[in-house]
Amino acid sequence: MDTHDETLRRIVGSIEARFAEHGATPEGLWWPNAPDLATRYAVVLGPLLQAGQGRLRLLDVGCGLGFLPDWLAANGLLEAVEYTGLDASVAILEQARARWPELRFVHGDVLRDGVPGDHDAVVAIGIFTARFANTSAEMQAYSEATLAALWPHAARCLAFNAMSKHVEWERDDLFHWPADEVLRFCRLHLARHVSMRADYGLWEYTFHVWREARRDVSAMPAAWRSAPA
Repeated sequence: MDTHDETLRRIVGSIEARFAEHGATPEGLWWPNAPDLATRYAVVLGPLLQAGQGRLRLLDVGCGLGFLPDWLAANGLLEAVEYTGLDASVAILEQARARWPELRFVHGDVLRDGVPGDHDAVVAIGIFTARFANTSAEMQAYSEATLAALWPHAARCLAFNAMSKHVEWERDDLFHWPADEVLRFCRLHLARHVSMRADYGLWEYTFHVWREARRDVSAMPAAWRSAPA
């Protein structure tokens, strides 16, 4: 078994054990609480669901029990997306399909099985934040390889979150990924059009990697038009 297989085995095994103990709740998938999870979804999905973009083809990597569709439905946004969930746990996907039988859920490992189809946006929320007995080096290798595999299938944007290094203390069970290392990886292997948010009250950042630059539109002073280049 190579490093990737062992890293993923530890992640999936820990999540399935937690799910068996706590059931179909945010806590059952290691989320600390429901309000923070809703905040994460709002931060990640907000820029992707802007008016006038049309129905969003969305891939939810590490979809778990389908909590993202729960959030979309609660906010009147489920019809705005063409949703696909992807997860490496057979047991948890069975529950996701039972909860949302009308939606598409795919079992697979991104690196071993590939990415199911092409999408406008790919989101990976919470899959790079905990170590689950892996080392930080193993988690960084896993995170970078997964993002590199996902990027070709995101026509518009790839979004994910990571634990901050700027904290009062670091937890041994979490993967605290330095923001400058994340940005460097994105610049070298994905794209340079990256936005980062760390203003929403949680000890993490959220990154959006865009295919094209997102320029704010504003009026230019007329006097500038005659200014020397």
